[in-house]
Amino acid sequence: MKRRRQNMGRRSAASSSGKSRRRKKKGANNLRQTLYGVGLWALGIFNALLIASFIHKHISTGNEERLRLEEPVPSTSKMTFAVTLEVLNGCGARGIAKRFADYLQAAGYKPVNVGNFDNFDMPNTMILDRKSRNRSNGLKVAELLGVSPDYVRYVTERNSKADVTIIIGQDYKNLDFLRSKK
Repeated sequence: MKRRRQNMGRRSAASSSGKSRRRKKKGANNLRQTLYGVGLWALGIFNALLIASFIHKHISTGNEERLRLEEPVPSTSKMTFAVTLEVLNGCGARGIAKRFADYLQAAGYKPVNVGNFDNFDMPNTMILDRKSRNRSNGLKVAELLGVSPDYVRYVTERNSKADVTIIIGQDYKNLDFLRSKK
């Protein structure tokens, strides 16, 4: 019987030390689970912010005001250097390319080619900046004509004699300079 009591004493001592070890592990596990939970919440909030940013940037209503980084050029000022222009009729209206070229020449630009585009079904007037990657020449011409900056593109062409190509679209009647002459 003494052996049983001694064995029982060992078991109870071992079992009590095992409980304290389990309690320590339980406390460490609780802390670890808490940290994991906080980390998952932080990642969830970060993902929600990324999704909101994506939606705001890519799925906007179009009514937002666009910021312009370039300085506006007064429409009455002469250019300090002659930007060469190519004016092409893309709408089919008679004499419209010549009318544009005359107006731009009076504003200080140098038209080197006036003619017709490949087709006459261009819905909007397009301005192709052939020389400046930041579209500065094209944006100046667009502002002078009243064309939206959205229709100014940088398109290089090595053999082009013109710095800027203007393709007149069917929206030419709505441009500022034509409305001011009427």
